[in-house]
Amino acid sequence: MAQTYPSPTFNNLTVTGTATLPAGTAVSNGATPHFVNTPAVQAITNTTLYPAIIRDNYATSGDGGTAWYNLTVGGTCANADNGAQIQSVAGCYVADFSKFSATPNIWGAPTGSASTTQFTAIMAALGTAGGTLHIPAGLNYTAFVSVPADVRIECDGDSASGFVAPSINGTPVVTLNGNHAGIYHCLVNGGALAPFTRRSDGILINAGVQFAEAKYNEVIATSDNGIEDAGINTDIDANYVHDVFTNCYYSFGTPGQFAQDGNWHNNVARACSKIVPFVGQGYISGTTLTILSVTSGQVAVGISPITQDVVTGAGVAGSTNLTSVGTGTGGVGTYTVNNSQTVGSAGSPVAITITYPRLWDGFDLDPCHSGFKLYNNRAYGNDFIIAGAYSAPSATCGLAFGDQINENWSYSSVENGIALLGQLRDEQVNGNHVMTPTGWGIYTNTAGYAQSRIALNHNTVVGSTKDGIYLANFLSGVTGGPVDWDISNNHVENVGATFSGITISSGATLIYGTGNVIIPGSGAYAIDSSAAGVGVAFTGGSLTAGGTGIVNYTTSAQQAFEYIPGFNPTGYLSGAPSIPATTVAQTNTYPFPVSICITGGAVSALAVGGTTTGLTIGCLTVGPGQTWTPSYTVAPTVKWFGL
Repeated sequence: MAQTYPSPTFNNLTVTGTATLPAGTAVSNGATPHFVNTPAVQAITNTTLYPAIIRDNYATSGDGGTAWYNLTVGGTCANADNGAQIQSVAGCYVADFSKFSATPNIWGAPTGSASTTQFTAIMAALGTAGGTLHIPAGLNYTAFVSVPADVRIECDGDSASGFVAPSINGTPVVTLNGNHAGIYHCLVNGGALAPFTRRSDGILINAGVQFAEAKYNEVIATSDNGIEDAGINTDIDANYVHDVFTNCYYSFGTPGQFAQDGNWHNNVARACSKIVPFVGQGYISGTTLTILSVTSGQVAVGISPITQDVVTGAGVAGSTNLTSVGTGTGGVGTYTVNNSQTVGSAGSPVAITITYPRLWDGFDLDPCHSGFKLYNNRAYGNDFIIAGAYSAPSATCGLAFGDQINENWSYSSVENGIALLGQLRDEQVNGNHVMTPTGWGIYTNTAGYAQSRIALNHNTVVGSTKDGIYLANFLSGVTGGPVDWDISNNHVENVGATFSGITISSGATLIYGTGNVIIPGSGAYAIDSSAAGVGVAFTGGSLTAGGTGIVNYTTSAQQAFEYIPGFNPTGYLSGAPSIPATTVAQTNTYPFPVSICITGGAVSALAVGGTTTGLTIGCLTVGPGQTWTPSYTVAPTVKWFGL
């Protein structure tokens, strides 16, 4: 029952519920006043408060924590009623953070450009005791945030709450610098995209930090990665990163400190690698492009392979690219193009636009990492990259291993859906959905390293402009490639013309699979292993012929394709080789077992794989790459049947 006490005097007062203290109350001339289980003390309504105010247990009940406030008599708080300062007619009460205990919670936050010092003090104090800063609705920090160990930041209000960088510099907007640090439900705004200058991440988990968390945040407009994870046993969950300059989600360790065992799940990436095209005025004479003025953007000098920068404009020849830099450094000046032509003049320039390739990714696990788990993430217009060592200096990181890339979605990637690069081992890529990528659906480039023990199962690839699944080693003159892969129960449909559902290319050995469903559409083959090495074996499934056939294989290696309707069993093989000379071994070069039936003649022995069978007539089963040897004085009749 609510009670009102006009001008009361109490030796002790305990309030269970809500206490409303009008102006002129809460006077204590003896012991220090206590406010128990009070989320925020609105001290501005009280005419007389005394030094060393204590707020006990002012988090949720049972959470504990004590904050002390010291009075600056007659002072005016720069940021009143924000958890750090309380305004009273007596002056400004300022929290003494050194006296925190247990796990305090602070409600409110400093605001304005002068907040950095105050915020740093709050973080240091919470780090000592291990507590949480709660940011209310509509409040934005204008300071870069460094979160120490055991400190949480909770944005409790609407989506406008969070962090806005006051300027672009080399500091991430939010850095999780200690074990068990975390940020939740916040809007992290980098402020602006700096053209072609990688400067600031949105959220950075520093190297060696363990058990840090970033959950339910929105990250936008950063001039480097949205969220970068260099920690150990981290949890990146249900974030939305979009419109950032480089990668949306990125992990990169060092040779001395791998990023390990990150858990990235339920995240969304959109408009990663957002590069604003250059627009300006200029002209082309021969192969020299002269930029006279800049309307927007910047020429990508030093940040991308310049030969991929596409130049367009009225009268500009098709497929015109930059090849090198003259006097220009990103704006006005000269540049060299590949096509000689005359477009405009110094006195009559034309509008010039330069666009750039996608340079970065939705989810990127770069070298110096191991044991990451990516599941149920979604990338729109961007891809998933999992990379081990593939070039200096990343080659010093060596092997990346033990990742699980499962049940993710890649929609309309401007490059590949999922890419496996460099030196990898014991990777699982299962149950992913790749829709309409501009490139390969699932792609590997071993770059001369062995990618071994890879499971590629239960994935769906639809509408890729190149091969649905592509295994290759693109580093010429270097041995090594995919080895010991399980490619099973995948569904690949409608790949690009002249490409195949699954292509197993140079350097690949010991590749096996079963139960794949491949409908290549206008593509060449369901499976093309004609450039692969030995030990390629696929059984069962449903393979539909492309424009060229069902399977394209090589007869120079041991490859097997069995129990595939439409491809085998094939019955009588009219093009089978004729009988070899007596005692000469003959190899089954078909990619499936055959039954070789021998009748008539004068045969003394029949051998399979160098072992005598004891038969002189009858049918022999000879596997792919296996030999059979007849011994005879009169040649028998031989017929081959595909099994």
